[in-house]
Order: sequence, then C-alpha cells, then structure tokens
Amino acid sequence: MKIRFIFALFALASAAAVASPLPDKPHVYVEGSAAVTAEPDEMRFSVTLEHTADTLGQAKTVVDERSHILIDLSKKMGIKERDIATTALRVNPSYTYENNRQEMGRVSMPEDVLSTIAGKVLIESGGRARAHSSADARGIMQLSLAALKDCGLNERFHFHRMAQIDCALRLLDQNHRVLQPKFEQRFGHLPQAKSQELYAMLLLQAYHGGAGLVGRLLQDEQLGGAAAYFAEHHQQFTAGDIALGLIFHNLGRDRVGFASLYYVVDVGIARLTACSAVNDLPGCD
Repeated sequence: MKIRFIFALFALASAAAVASPLPDKPHVYVEGSAAVTAEPDEMRFSVTLEHTADTLGQAKTVVDERSHILIDLSKKMGIKERDIATTALRVNPSYTYENNRQEMGRVSMPEDVLSTIAGKVLIESGGRARAHSSADARGIMQLSLAALKDCGLNERFHFHRMAQIDCALRLLDQNHRVLQPKFEQRFGHLPQAKSQELYAMLLLQAYHGGAGLVGRLLQDEQLGGAAAYFAEHHQQFTAGDIALGLIFHNLGRDRVGFASLYYVVDVGIARLTACSAVNDLPGCD
C-alpha cells in the first residue's frame, strides 16, 4: 500500500511538472453536472413575402400591402406589436430561360429606338459618365434619384455607365408597354418606317415628360386633337413634323411647354449626329 502511494505521488508530481492545471498545494477538486427541464413559454416563427413584377416599384408596392395585412392579422391573433419585427427588403433579379439562354430583365422595345437613345445621351450628358445636373440628375443618362431607386441601384453604381443604360432601358421599356397600344390605335396605319421613327421620338418624349402626358397627347379628347389630324393627313408630314406638331399645337396645355418642344428638336438633331458617327446604328435609315 505504501509503495502504491509513493508511486501515485511521483506520477502526480511528474504530470504537474509537464503541464498541470492543478495547484501544487493541497486542494479539493469538485466536478458535477445538472439539468433543468421547463415548458416553453415563447415561440418564434418567420414569414417570407415574395412577389415578382416588371419593376422594382410594382413589386415593392405589392409586398408592402401584403405585409400590412399580415401585421394586422398578427395583432388580431393577440400578438403584441413589440413582438413583431420586420427585416430589410431584399431585391433579386428574376431570370427567364429561352432556348437554353439565360436572360435578365429582357427589354422588348424595337431596336430602331437605339438611334434615338444615342441622341438622348448626347443631349442629356454629352456622353460624360460623371455628369451631374443642378436638379441632381446623374450619370450618362441623367437619371433622377427616384428613377435610380426604382431600378434598385446602390448609390455606388449611380454613375456607372452600364448601370445607367440598363436602368434607362428598363424605364423606356415601362413607357413602351404603356404607350404602344395607344400609339397603335392612333398611328398604327402609318407606313412602317414612318411609324417606327415617330414612335421612337414619342417614346423619348415620354422619358422626358412622362408616359401619361404622351398618352394624353395621343388620345385625350382635348390634347389628342392634333394627333387625330396628323393621323388622318399623315401623307403630308414627316415623322419629325408629327412629333413636333403634337407638342406645338398643345403648348400651354397640361404642362406642355417650350422645354418639351426643344427636347424633341434637340434629340432629333443629336440623333442625326449619332447616325453619322456610328455605322449600322439601328434606326438610322
């Protein structure tokens, strides 16, 4: 028994000399464990609201409406407002696949619009990526903060050329979806070349003054009188004449001013400049 005791002390001393967390003085070592069981008095759950739309603004509106309904329902179920929390909105692009090709935010406008867009770039910013107006319009396409927000652009991309063009095309596509049926109803009988040229100019005018205003120039009982006349006598006028005439004959009505008239003229001149500088630019024939 004595031999074993001495051996145990020697082993303990050797272990302590190497690396032991135990003190070298007499001590008491205690080890134990415990468990407590209790019934849960709280339950956490999360709900995800998701909606896909053509624009960020449309999708956000639907999600906001549904979230308000969900919050109201939660309160009716007895959940206190302090126990309800919402997370940050997340925006992701929606992809479609066509013929095994991945496409994002496909734009459905006629390609002839490209020459007019080129003219718009020259007028709006002179092609300068860092262009910044006194009205806080930004970038090569001179987009407002509201437009940039609607496109879901992070502030660090506000002046990025490709982000600007992508956003502008999306806004033009929105206007296109609104205007095309109204344009076809009024000017659908025009020869194809003249129709496409006129539509491109009106689409850019919608970008400048709003699709609602251009829609009223086409169909409104008062503002649409000029459009009805030009549609009936289109053989006597060029596409440029008609685009200018729609604005000129409504000056002073419904926020139609000389700025709108100048814009059509300026973009038309800049478009010709772009066509002369770029070979095979669609819409330059």
